[in-house]
Amino acid sequence: MPELSFHGWRFLALPLVALAIASCSEEQRPPDLVIQTTTDLVYLEGGDAKLQALDIYAPAGADGAPVVVYVHGGAYRAGDKEMVGDKPHFFCSRGYVVVSINYRLAPAVRHPTWLEDTAAAFAWVHQNISDYGGDPERIGLIGHSSGAQVSSLLITDQRRLEAHGLGLAVVKAAVLLDGHTYNLEARFAAIEDPAILAGPYSKFGDTPEHWRDASAMAHIGPDKGHPPTLLVAAGIQFQQYPPGMASDELAGALRTAGVEVESFMAKSKNHDDVDHDVTSDDEMSRAVVAFLDRHLKKE
Repeated sequence: MPELSFHGWRFLALPLVALAIASCSEEQRPPDLVIQTTTDLVYLEGGDAKLQALDIYAPAGADGAPVVVYVHGGAYRAGDKEMVGDKPHFFCSRGYVVVSINYRLAPAVRHPTWLEDTAAAFAWVHQNISDYGGDPERIGLIGHSSGAQVSSLLITDQRRLEAHGLGLAVVKAAVLLDGHTYNLEARFAAIEDPAILAGPYSKFGDTPEHWRDASAMAHIGPDKGHPPTLLVAAGIQFQQYPPGMASDELAGALRTAGVEVESFMAKSKNHDDVDHDVTSDDEMSRAVVAFLDRHLKKE
């Protein structure tokens, strides 16, 4: 695959595969797609050059394009922005700018550090993305697994964006891919073995107040400006979690608060599939693209 360079910028010259997508892009797709790639931009002054950094993928010549910010999973202790996979090619070919972010991880830190980092990254994108061809008024989120929980908190706990002078309305749409930790308060309250709570779950704190703070369900309310949300659940059971239970619970709470919510059960997919297959042009992928197009693209 050819790679081009120009004044420190890296470009990938990629053939555009003709795909029949139910929701079309705003403009006719070019016969060849060139993605302008900028990596390792530190989003906090004096921040960690590895864990407080982001990568940007933009179609060459993009100007005022819609933006999707990807938040990777990894159980808060692993993962990297490079897990974005094929999403840059997939979404750039549809007229989007793609941003993939890193955030600090356990055990070095615990909640709410990764949420604060994600808010800082989103604020940086809002302030700077126009320099990379994106529209700061049309930014959406895609989060997978623990990244879905972080994203769910970003769109419900307004304090994190308010710390950067922004409101929840700056997020125009959110896609949450098979998150299972939207209600830690209830889940941890049911755990009787203190050794479990003192082990891997200690990254969320050790009191009901800490668990509530890390639960998106606890921050939902009417007229708060929660963005339209698509919840995608894997149909194949992941660990001990019943398929779709957490997504259904969050969807119900958001609907009660008057938020526009859509749900999709990917019956034949497992926990990892729902992330990788966003780019597969199947029924689930088309649902994600249609949702983002509807909320992030101009009429």
